[in-house]
Amino acid sequence: MKLDIIIPQYSEDDTIAKRLLDSINNQDNIDFNDINITIINDKSNVLLSSNLFLLYPRLNIKYLINEKNTGPGLARQYGIERTNGDYIMFIDCDDILFDKYALYVIMGCLSDAKPDLLITNIVKEAMINNEIKLLVKKKEETYPWLHGKVFKREFLNNNDIRFNPNLRHLEDSYFWTSVIGMINYDNLIYLDFNSYLWKYSENSITRKKGEYEYIITCFDDYFNCPFYAYGYLDKHNSEIKNMYIIRAIFDILLIIYSDIYTDKALISKKDSYISRIESFISDNKNIYSEFDSVKLSELYDVEVNKVKNKYNVKDISLSFKEFKKLFMK
Repeated sequence: MKLDIIIPQYSEDDTIAKRLLDSINNQDNIDFNDINITIINDKSNVLLSSNLFLLYPRLNIKYLINEKNTGPGLARQYGIERTNGDYIMFIDCDDILFDKYALYVIMGCLSDAKPDLLITNIVKEAMINNEIKLLVKKKEETYPWLHGKVFKREFLNNNDIRFNPNLRHLEDSYFWTSVIGMINYDNLIYLDFNSYLWKYSENSITRKKGEYEYIITCFDDYFNCPFYAYGYLDKHNSEIKNMYIIRAIFDILLIIYSDIYTDKALISKKDSYISRIESFISDNKNIYSEFDSVKLSELYDVEVNKVKNKYNVKDISLSFKEFKKLFMK
């Protein structure tokens, strides 16, 4: 059984990449013949040196240069299409494995259970009161990130799960939605085990400005991603397709009518976004047929609380009465 570790690289230099490669090289009780590492430079001028790779004679490292700059999602896809291991694990170039036992536990589980999907805990470094703290994310708390997860290649191939070529941001959300929409939960294993350390980086948009600022920065992709994902789920008749798109549309609307939606360029697109949502709802009335006013109100309250907590939203001007009109015309 072979595991492909796929690593997109753009601005990370030898120093940053060495930190990750050290964490792989230091793994205990591992047959490194079963591990292949593929690093994809996403058409960047920051090239990793051959001297760096010479430091790791027991690691099977392949360094590829993407044909054009595509963003991390398609860089990962580029790696997927040029590897052939039984399992695939994604690691960002500026992150590391949590400790020296991470791959031992992962490989043992893959060998014994042969799951379609393995989920482990991720540990996230966060700056709190000017001090880096470690936050452990478990189960659903790790969604939709690809960190700490391992995918069976056969499962991905059989269900045509790929990164969407139209998304430069939110690429992990699309990929993860495709996975969770097609997975048989009998073939999913969750290990309450910390395998992945998501390092704090001041250069990260989501760390530097906050997650809500990241969403605002790439709002076109935030808007389009659920519709692309719904298209995939609908094509493959996934059981989660209707509830997924309902919740996603709720969240988009709540953001559009919130106090964080203040960017002038986005404000100019507000009517266009709403019109596209109204057209989708009008064309897909069957999706909402099970929602009477009571159910809609309950889901509205749930999504309002979620959006407020996740994106630090303090005010949403869209009342439930106005919100209901969109879905019950």
